[in-house]
Amino acid sequence: MTLRRAGLTATVGRYEYRDGLETVPGDPTLAALKRMRIAERLVGPFEFTHVTRSFDGVRLASDRPAWNVTVLGTRPTQGGFEVSANRELDLTLAGAAVTLKRLPRFPPADVRLFYLYYRDGRDAVLKVDNRPLTVRTSDHAPIALHTAGGHGLTVLDLGPGRLDLLGWVAVQAGDWGADDHAAWAYAVETGYQLPALLAAPWLRVGYDRSSGDGNAMDGHHRTFFQLLPTARTYAQLPFYNLMNTGDAFAQVLLTPHRAVSLRCDYHWLALSDARDLWYSGGGATNDRIFGYAGTPSGGHHDLAQLVDLSATVHVLRQLAVNGYYGHAFGGDVVGATFAGRAANYGFVELSYRR
Repeated sequence: MTLRRAGLTATVGRYEYRDGLETVPGDPTLAALKRMRIAERLVGPFEFTHVTRSFDGVRLASDRPAWNVTVLGTRPTQGGFEVSANRELDLTLAGAAVTLKRLPRFPPADVRLFYLYYRDGRDAVLKVDNRPLTVRTSDHAPIALHTAGGHGLTVLDLGPGRLDLLGWVAVQAGDWGADDHAAWAYAVETGYQLPALLAAPWLRVGYDRSSGDGNAMDGHHRTFFQLLPTARTYAQLPFYNLMNTGDAFAQVLLTPHRAVSLRCDYHWLALSDARDLWYSGGGATNDRIFGYAGTPSGGHHDLAQLVDLSATVHVLRQLAVNGYYGHAFGGDVVGATFAGRAANYGFVELSYRR
């Protein structure tokens, strides 16, 4: 149930929450960047599967022309690849975000500060980290993490095109079961778009990195924990995520027709700390599985190089066809576990939105 009055919105019950997308900028470049490179890094509805992740609780928002304040307290539900989706998980998620929609006498901008509290009390679930199995099996203490950070977006009219700048940062502290926890992650990105040219070419480059754990037995957990993201947003071939990872990327986006968008990405992926694991996954989806997988690195940093292509065609206003193909050239980390290093993945999907 959602109630709105004089810029105030209260939602009580079951809803979807997209971290970072409390507001959508009026500038189309900023809006695209926020959806593609900010939203759902830490919390999202896992919406690319048949059964999505939802949130039961309360969300309050005060929205004004220049700013937005949103607070929430929720219990996430099962979902993702778990078809029994109505049950709540033994997780608590609470947080607040303050967004400045514009800055006086500045170009179009979007600036946000956020805080998230995450508590995982699933006693029967084995934590995934770089400690020995016997140590993890005996650790029944909950995970309780505080995550704080922010992002800034802006776009400048420069020459014949538009230059965009993006920064995002998060720091974490709290308890990782019996260990204490401290970690960090950041992203710096820029791009240049030529909207007057055919297909409005947009070239972007960036580097995303998160901390890893260099000592499994010192009582300190240093791996950045991604909470409950929509993993496919940032890893369309989802063999990696934003944990213990450095991701240097370049991408080209084209819009040859208002109903057609094309994208080509190149990613050079490496582990931040070779003494930690290679992580993948998108967070908890049921009360039996942790939600992340960890594979030994073999003492290596080089994870993979990835090239992928994607296309979206809007057949109707509500109906779109999406196609994707990606090829990964596995590095030494992959070779330490698997006989083969290459991976191929593709899909075609039909999506309908009301």
